Amino acid sequence: MFKFNNKKYPPIFVKSFLEERLQEQVSACSFFYSIQLALFTQFLFEMFITALNPDHA
Repeated sequence: MFKFNNKKYPPIFVKSFLEERLQEQVSACSFFYSIQLALFTQFLFEMFITALNPDHA
């Protein structure tokens, strides 16, 4: 039994709770990573367009 805020929790509850928190962190990280990747791809695409067509800038 784990004690937290003067309440006792069984180990399986603590394990599932920690797994849920970890899953939330991972999904948040993958979300921010996909945004970063999209911004970087857009940046590369604009650089490519500008290199091909200097008048575009």
